[in-house]
Amino acid sequence: MPCRTEQTARLMIDVDQESVIRLRLSAEAARTLLRRPPILDWLAGRPRSRRLAATYYDTEDEALRKDGIALSVKAGGRQRTQVVTAGAIGASSLLAAGAGPDLSRIRDADLRARALRLVSGDPVAPVFHADIKIRTYPLAIEGVPAEMAVSVGQVSARDTVDGFFEVAFHAADRGAAYDAAEALAAATPVSVERRDFITRGYALAHGRGAQAALAQDVTLDGAWNVRRGFAAVSRNCLDQFAANEDAFTAGGGSEAIHQLRVAIRRLRASFSAFSSVLPPDETADFRADLQWLHQIFGPLRDWDVFCNETLATFRAALPHHDALRVLTSEARAARGQALIAAREALTSVRHGLFQVRLRRWLEEEAGEESPRLAEFAANALAKRDRKLRRAGKGLDGLAPDRLHDIRIAAKKARYAAEFFRDLFGRKTTRKYLRALRRIQDGLGAMNDADMARRLVNEIRPGDRETAALLDGWFAARIVAGRSDVAALWRKFERAPRYWEG
Repeated sequence: MPCRTEQTARLMIDVDQESVIRLRLSAEAARTLLRRPPILDWLAGRPRSRRLAATYYDTEDEALRKDGIALSVKAGGRQRTQVVTAGAIGASSLLAAGAGPDLSRIRDADLRARALRLVSGDPVAPVFHADIKIRTYPLAIEGVPAEMAVSVGQVSARDTVDGFFEVAFHAADRGAAYDAAEALAAATPVSVERRDFITRGYALAHGRGAQAALAQDVTLDGAWNVRRGFAAVSRNCLDQFAANEDAFTAGGGSEAIHQLRVAIRRLRASFSAFSSVLPPDETADFRADLQWLHQIFGPLRDWDVFCNETLATFRAALPHHDALRVLTSEARAARGQALIAAREALTSVRHGLFQVRLRRWLEEEAGEESPRLAEFAANALAKRDRKLRRAGKGLDGLAPDRLHDIRIAAKKARYAAEFFRDLFGRKTTRKYLRALRRIQDGLGAMNDADMARRLVNEIRPGDRETAALLDGWFAARIVAGRSDVAALWRKFERAPRYWEG
């Protein structure tokens, strides 16, 4: 059976039943896990062992999975055991040898009725098989009793296999679990893993590889305090980052690179939008790490656009131009170096420790002393809007660097409007957001042209002939862009300031 991915290693820390953080490790680090500090220092007894070998079933349209129910059958001797779980609720029942799942035998009446209603007479069929060996070690983490469950196994479907190595920390105090995560992240590179083995099994069965993920709407409540709103917004941004990190690692290409950069910008925008209620001493390290990631993925995205869009346009128009052919080769080499730097960043100790610490900080209880989120959001939107309108005065005659300032201000206003959209409604915010997006897109096209000029000079600093060839096109695009942006700006000025009143 061919292996879809090399065996990977993951660390899972159970914070509580509703909040789980999983971290990936290299397979090499996983093999030495028990011999390295701090794990070695925490071991406090002999391990227990068990094995899970089960086939998971569902309808063709995955009705059970979509409702949060997992249906599996474990083989053992002359009998088979059917296990049905939904969150913290679980029920098992014995089946005859060779028998398939039977939902009518679910002991929990409510769970039985729910499962039968979802299936509604449709047949259930095998989706994937899981084979996992689990060893649970007792620990003492700074005096707090805990357990570490080490799981090694694989899920298989469609003649492909996804191997994994997981470590789960269970502690009486979830702070101790995060202490364990931080200590391990400081000792070896880790990365957040959002998917459990069931999710990976379904993905394997239906060919759903890791894909680039767009930003999702944030669910908010205006009665929340501001710190709780910040945590919700930032977790939303982190989820987008993690999804695109998966896609990037799996070779997701230009769109994964673009959405990774977007996720970093959104997370920075979250810190900026809520800066007035965030303690500077608590956020300084997070801001520095985000700036570092931005400096890694910003250039990668710039080279990606230059190679795959700008130069592609030139080569299509002038397919036999030797200078463009050489320039393309050099630009792709520069993109390759930026790609290596990005991969190294995502597998670094700094990146893993940043993720663990930020997720831990966002899990902490938000203080009630901050104002209500609805009031704060209205003020934040007004502030961003004033800065943008002030930056855009006299737009027609502004220098390129000033146009860049407008673009940044528009981006911050747009992210803030998207963050708080749930408080005002999609219909209310639609016209304002559409105007902001169009301005940002128009200025972005001009910025791409200006960025391309800088990149050409970076790899061919003394090549006047090639620079002259490209300058005319870049200049024409910037001039045309100014006209377009001026018209878009007038539409933005008429957009309603929906947060007033």
